[in-house]
Amino acid sequence: MKLLFKIETGRSEGRVEGDVAMINKKKSFKKFDSSFFASTLTEEKRTVMDFTSEGTSAMNALTRYLEENGFNQGYIKCSSGIVSDLRYAFFLTKHKPYPTFAYALLKGRNQVISLSGFFLPLRSQIDPTQKSIVPHLHIVFRSLEDGRVYSGHFVDAEKADLRIEVVQLSGGELKRDIDPNTGLMYLRARAAKKKRRNKENFLIFAVGQNESFPDELLKRIKSYNNVTSGEYEFAVGTLWSARLKNTEQEHIINPREGMELSYTEGEIVLEKEKTRHHTKVTLIDRFGRSHSGHLLSGRVKDLVEGVLKLRP
Repeated sequence: MKLLFKIETGRSEGRVEGDVAMINKKKSFKKFDSSFFASTLTEEKRTVMDFTSEGTSAMNALTRYLEENGFNQGYIKCSSGIVSDLRYAFFLTKHKPYPTFAYALLKGRNQVISLSGFFLPLRSQIDPTQKSIVPHLHIVFRSLEDGRVYSGHFVDAEKADLRIEVVQLSGGELKRDIDPNTGLMYLRARAAKKKRRNKENFLIFAVGQNESFPDELLKRIKSYNNVTSGEYEFAVGTLWSARLKNTEQEHIINPREGMELSYTEGEIVLEKEKTRHHTKVTLIDRFGRSHSGHLLSGRVKDLVEGVLKLRP
């Protein structure tokens, strides 16, 4: 089967791609906590709008919109729209310690099925005094040229016409901590100095390498008082393997390079006797093969991160 992605190993100092920062290969191994992380935050404002990139690329236009409208941290969701001449990517673990993406350029018009992820301010690797808003988004889309469904990290597009939902989060400062051994940038939240005025209604989470998903999420959410259930806003990332259930059949998927966890929906319910969940996912491997179903368990390849909307 023909690969969808071309491997590119950009190694210029200070380069940042998606959720990956370049590192120095000569450095010795350093201890870094890449395990499960979660924090409760509050929705500050939410905007739904029709977004069109004019005279610049889709990512440049999106970043400019966020900065000009006072959005500095939160998440983006989109389930409808068209992107043209789309560049997307698949992260390759085996090339560490140099973080490497395999890229694909899909010409023509593509229908967005799902586009979601976080945005937050990042300091420049070249000049730490400079900050910019950086979205880290995953996309599932259908090519209007051949009808196939594809998925991966959203890098950019020549043009975009989208209906997007932008949510600003407060109550803690979103940040990314760089693992000095791999270059992966792990989502974290620094507690706010001031007392929170509103009740936390969102749980952001990040699940590290070789952890179980959604098992770790189910285990940890029990520690949050007065929470009875939560609904996925989104969860994206990469898995090495997954145990899926469709109708009454279960099957295990474990392609060599892993899979993009590109679309997640469902809920988690905390009951007195046990915790139950319905986590429906779409997984797409580097060959473009798609797998959908109820995710019973999965092993994280690089990162899985997302948002749960909590219900008391």
